[in-house]
Amino acid sequence: MYEQDLDGDGALETVRFTPHAEPFLQVFRGGRRLWQWGPAWLRAWKLQIADIDEDGFAEFVVGVNRSTRWYRDRQNTIHILGWTGAYGYAKWLGSRLGSPLDDFALARLRPEQPLRLITLERTRARQPFVRVYRWSGFGFTALWQSKPLPAPARLHLNGDTVVVVAHAHTYILRQPHEKVHFTLEAHHANTTEAIPLGSGR
Repeated sequence: MYEQDLDGDGALETVRFTPHAEPFLQVFRGGRRLWQWGPAWLRAWKLQIADIDEDGFAEFVVGVNRSTRWYRDRQNTIHILGWTGAYGYAKWLGSRLGSPLDDFALARLRPEQPLRLITLERTRARQPFVRVYRWSGFGFTALWQSKPLPAPARLHLNGDTVVVVAHAHTYILRQPHEKVHFTLEAHHANTTEAIPLGSGR
């Protein structure tokens, strides 16, 4: 369950997300259901609510597992559903990102910067790596990716802090300055050490 003002009108909506169910997404206000959507065949596995284009209306960022016309095997990808204030609509139903997707999170790495999509993906050799994207109005554009990390790897979001745990090592994703540049820093108990894991593009 999520309690959030989805459209900036001062009234809280309740969002119910039920992974792998049908419908997997329902929105309520004052106990009344406004809208529901989500076929079971999409196998939804994660939801994050965020205003990715900063227009005052939240988006539902949903991790799904599906096949497409071009990719016959099921794989994880992301769908973006917009919100009008009364109902949701399909905003971007992407077929896939750059590489096989294991997890994702949206975070604002610097207060003055837009939200970024951070993903945990896998190379062809099944090595995990981190990639950072920006919302381009219709889909996402990759900004940066790390070098491969040791497996297994997990992605966590603590507020706007992105934490990656890879084979018992902990890294924090940072944007040191306003330029589009990112680093993964090895995190040790009370200190962090910057290490050259990433390459910008």
